[in-house]
Amino acid sequence: MKKHKRLWAVALVLVIAIGVSMMFSKKEPMVIEPKVASVRVLSIELSENQQQLKYIGIVQPLDTQQATFATIGSIEAVYVKEGDHVKKGQRLASLDSETARINYQNAQEELRVANLNRKQANETMNAEEASYLDKKRNQQQLLENSRLRSEEQKFKSEEALAKRDEALLEFGEESEEYAEAQATYLQEAALYELYKAEYEQSAQADEPVEVSIAYARYQASKAAFDASVVQYTIAKNNVDLAKSNLEATELQSSMDGYVIMVISKAGDLATPLAPVVVIASYQSVASIGLSQQATSLVSVNNKSKVTINQIDYSGYILDIAKIPDTSSRTYLTRVFIEQATDLNIVETAAVTIDTGFKEGVWLPLNTIKNDGEDFVFIVKEGRVVRRVVTITSIYNDLVSIDGLSIDDQVIVEGGKNLRPGMLVEISEVVNLYD
Repeated sequence: MKKHKRLWAVALVLVIAIGVSMMFSKKEPMVIEPKVASVRVLSIELSENQQQLKYIGIVQPLDTQQATFATIGSIEAVYVKEGDHVKKGQRLASLDSETARINYQNAQEELRVANLNRKQANETMNAEEASYLDKKRNQQQLLENSRLRSEEQKFKSEEALAKRDEALLEFGEESEEYAEAQATYLQEAALYELYKAEYEQSAQADEPVEVSIAYARYQASKAAFDASVVQYTIAKNNVDLAKSNLEATELQSSMDGYVIMVISKAGDLATPLAPVVVIASYQSVASIGLSQQATSLVSVNNKSKVTINQIDYSGYILDIAKIPDTSSRTYLTRVFIEQATDLNIVETAAVTIDTGFKEGVWLPLNTIKNDGEDFVFIVKEGRVVRRVVTITSIYNDLVSIDGLSIDDQVIVEGGKNLRPGMLVEISEVVNLYD
């Protein structure tokens, strides 16, 4: 028993000794070496590249026709179906045309009668005018004859006076020759006064009655002709209107294209507000929305590339809206797609617009990260730094950005789980154009 007690005492002393030894001994702390990622970086410098704007748009027809009847009526027939190809002027649908056809025929008959009356009135007017002018010429000729006779008699009177004066000088006042010359002069002078008075009376007299009557008849026939012209014009306008109403019963395509929608059918009521058929042109455009900033970089006729179903088409900007969309605040822009006639409406189209060369900071697109905003990782004093950037334009797989300084070192390859503040070592500095 005593032996066992001694063994327990020895063991207890050993335990206490070990505990005291551990208590007063110094323990060295464990050191964990930090992990350093190896990265490749791109040193930032200015460069010049083609500047491009890229958008996603939708394919739409260049032109559409919402074919609508210009009048109200019952649709008699629709001659096309969706997918049909149509030519300009091709009949699409028709209305009941019986009433319009009858009205057109009646208007044509009224025009025929009005035209006949106009011709007859014109013939009568021409005849009355000729009669008036003939009488007017006759009256003027008589007056002219009277004037000529007066002038001729005046010459004879002056000639007789001269002969009388010669007889006076040659034979004397008491001579038979003078007496005979004096008698001749007095006779010729009397005739001159008579003819002169007749002419002056005729010249001052009112127009003869027969001339006045002829003139009145001419004026009356002219008024009748003018009235017939008015009636003819009214009848012709009625024909044009009736013809237009008849043509309005047929709906025609205004362009070459294909039917994308048939809205109405035979028996439906047609109105000028309700399209019956919708036609799309073969030519297509890609519709995109430009920001206000982008509108200052591009203009009409800017060359563009349109990619649809991995097929590239040449194109150019056709037009840019002057007023932005009220919801998106972008300006609707149509890009004409060249040599493309079989595209489906509302297909997605990738549009690339060349806007000239731009000098600035260009980076590979795959270096840009996004967690709600665009950023890149750069190396600063051996650690990872997050730098927010703004993409200003795109060219192929390069982007022009704002937010970096010259000689910044952008991480282009390295650890997959980089975080701001991590230690890194640069394994290689690469050049963008190497």
